[in-house]
Amino acid sequence: MNDEALPYESILESGIRGLTATAVADGTPDDLNTLVQEATELAENLLTSLRHLNPPERPAACREGCAHCCRFQVTVTPPEALTLADYVRRHEPEAAVTALAETCRALAAAERGLDAAGRVRLKRACVFLKNECCTVYEVRPFACRGANATDDTQCARALDGEDINLSLYLHQANVMKAAARGLNHADDKAAGQLELTAATAIALSDETAADQWLEGAPVFAEARLPAQQFPGR
Repeated sequence: MNDEALPYESILESGIRGLTATAVADGTPDDLNTLVQEATELAENLLTSLRHLNPPERPAACREGCAHCCRFQVTVTPPEALTLADYVRRHEPEAAVTALAETCRALAAAERGLDAAGRVRLKRACVFLKNECCTVYEVRPFACRGANATDDTQCARALDGEDINLSLYLHQANVMKAAARGLNHADDKAAGQLELTAATAIALSDETAADQWLEGAPVFAEARLPAQQFPGR
């Protein structure tokens, strides 16, 4: 596949970008949750249609308890990071939130400066993984929603450092990448792309992070990834 975005990607990205611009300009922290929910519904509905029109040649190997991809570098947009933090605060006691924030800070320190390959070599599980299952599956980032493979042994080999092209359903990856791009309101598409663990640490440690971000403060500066790591074309 070439580097030119497919029509449905551009339409989805543009639609979500419009929702994001409105939420950032006029919204409140609660509106960010609504934004992410609406963006997710748009992306998932589009993916359902694509599966009907162009079904995968092979079924996905992804299943409960298979968490190879939860050891790779995961990117996230500011609205997603803030929504994740809000979800955790609403579902966990204060002591657990504090402990999770500290766990995030420790892992973020270990990940700092690593590229995607370096993160694979680290082989540390995502902070939201428990018993090989995602504890925030309902609000998982688009980067996670786009991950898929038709052969889980390939995922294991990639985690062991093998340079391998995963067999996957490209439409799923493309849809979720486009949705993530749409959640970035900045002119520079890479400007808002963050490393999940570092961004979560910031969002959990400061309950005013959402208000500050909406006001334009660079609250996620320390979590920012280089521009070339944005998960798009």
